[in-house]
Amino acid sequence: MSANPFTIVTNDPTAAVKTGVGRHEMKEDDGGALAPTKVWLDEVGIVAEIGRGISDPNITYFASYNTNGVKCYIYPNAAGTGIVVSATQP
Repeated sequence: MSANPFTIVTNDPTAAVKTGVGRHEMKEDDGGALAPTKVWLDEVGIVAEIGRGISDPNITYFASYNTNGVKCYIYPNAAGTGIVVSATQP
């Protein structure tokens, strides 16, 4: 059973994640090259992320996972009239 914000979990090394203020929220990257800027987590792992492209750092992408567990990058097209969804980071 997972904890809620009012539960005190003892003798559990993951207690801060399960009961802390930032539970299920996000972590901020330290600004390292090619790393996502924001990452949303849950007990299973990464849910989604926001970051900059590798080949074009002017592109800001949102990434989430499809039903097969493949990370998909979502970002606006060059004309700004639609979106691109790709398994390759921009």
